Amino acid sequence: MSLFEAPLLKRETVPFAGTELTLYELSAFDRCEYLEKSTDGIPPPKEGEVPAPEFDHLGQLWALHRADVSNRLLLVAYALKPAREESLEQLHEELCRSVAPDQVDDLYIPAAKLSGLYVPPEKAPAEESDEDAEEDPAKKE
Repeated sequence: MSLFEAPLLKRETVPFAGTELTLYELSAFDRCEYLEKSTDGIPPPKEGEVPAPEFDHLGQLWALHRADVSNRLLLVAYALKPAREESLEQLHEELCRSVAPDQVDDLYIPAAKLSGLYVPPEKAPAEESDEDAEEDPAKKE
């Protein structure tokens, strides 16, 4: 029995693999727990700068990618948890085994947006063309 008559968490139904999945906004506690788990083992930046990762071999790069995919699917597991009977660990494990690499963002992006955790990828700044510089004299200076 719930303390509240209506659900307090926002939800969104997304089509995925021929079915409809209901994703829920993460509760305040789940959001903190997710952020703790997804950043575990990452050293804090020194002097406000985040150093670029350096890899000794390709295996380290793939390990970083694997951790990123796992963290994204962990967020999806948290978002599915309110409507499911499985434990968080079971949901996460099932997602890691079942979701194809090209489908991860189909679930992650709506789940992250729902909980205010989505950060769009940075776009490279457009290179200024010579024509633009001629049109705007302030850009020449």
